[in-house]
Amino acid sequence: EIDIYNKIRELFASNDFIYKINCVIDYKDSSYSKETIVAKKDNYLLTLDNKKIYIHDIYDINKDH
Repeated sequence: EIDIYNKIRELFASNDFIYKINCVIDYKDSSYSKETIVAKKDNYLLTLDNKKIYIHDIYDINKDH
């Protein structure tokens, strides 16, 4: 099983992180989206366009190259 909290922590700890991370997010409902993440708060991620993505809805997350 994928450890989402660890993957998110690694994205924010990356030397590439300045103020945003372009990501591809796979959701538990089998959908996905490309998002620009700017912050993590308790149980959600915040996107550049101010959308909340709840971590419990995420199946996998990866940096978009």
